[in-house]
Amino acid sequence: MGYEFERPARVAPEIRRIVVERLDQALEQLSDEALRKDRAVAVHTARKDLKKARSALRLAKGNLTREAYRSGNDRLRDAAHELAAVRENDAMVGALSSLVDEKAPVMSDSCAAGAREWSERLRPSEGLKDVTEEASRAAAIIAGVKEDARSWALGYGSWEIIEPGLRRSYRRGRAGLAMAETDSDDETLHEWRKRVKDMWYSLRLLSRMWPEVLGAAAEEAHKVSELLGDHHDLGELAGVIEGGQSGLSSEDCAELLVHARAKQAELHLAALTKGRRIYAERPRRYSQRLEALWRAWEQQS
Repeated sequence: MGYEFERPARVAPEIRRIVVERLDQALEQLSDEALRKDRAVAVHTARKDLKKARSALRLAKGNLTREAYRSGNDRLRDAAHELAAVRENDAMVGALSSLVDEKAPVMSDSCAAGAREWSERLRPSEGLKDVTEEASRAAAIIAGVKEDARSWALGYGSWEIIEPGLRRSYRRGRAGLAMAETDSDDETLHEWRKRVKDMWYSLRLLSRMWPEVLGAAAEEAHKVSELLGDHHDLGELAGVIEGGQSGLSSEDCAELLVHARAKQAELHLAALTKGRRIYAERPRRYSQRLEALWRAWEQQS
């Protein structure tokens, strides 16, 4: 089954199903076979599945005991952190390569050549050995949460189970947009991205209510998340350049940093433009609109 609610009357078992399925998918990606096939894709996909599971869990936060919620959320976060170093290196390689490809026409030959050489040095040379230990630790954590998730007591009801989480997530995303309007700091935009991803995932979960409309809205949130993700990766790259760890000359470092910051500014503006649209409603109105669609879905199910 996909990452979406199948039936509105069975929210509690649907949340348990979705979380367990995402964790199964993450475990599959962390198998030796998947890691050998494509380490970067496997780790990236596993981390996405963990984020989807945590997002579904956050929707039902108010229906779980504090202990159960914290245990599940914290352990899934820890599992993702086990894989963070691998993912961050791969993301930096991607950010650097994309930046050079895009800015090559206005970049000096020396800077472009140096950046490409740096990108090659960043690429892992030992394949599976680089991630097996981390993947094993993450898999053990995930397996434990999956077992617990099967018996989470989420209570009864339908819309009532998820409405507080939906409104809280949207309100926090809207607050993140307000911060991003006046602050382009890397950390500010990274925090906003987390809330945007929650919106993207929640709209995907609700998409069956009105696929044509909610599917399009989810895709817009996804695009904002991608823009902010690229911004974050460039910020990490800029931090390494500023820390003198690139191996480039001081002149090439300075030039590459200018290009990285200029691209970040473009991404920030693009994210704000789209973000103002997806967060145009007040949280109460957003919740009311989704509830009306939910009730209509209940009637036809």
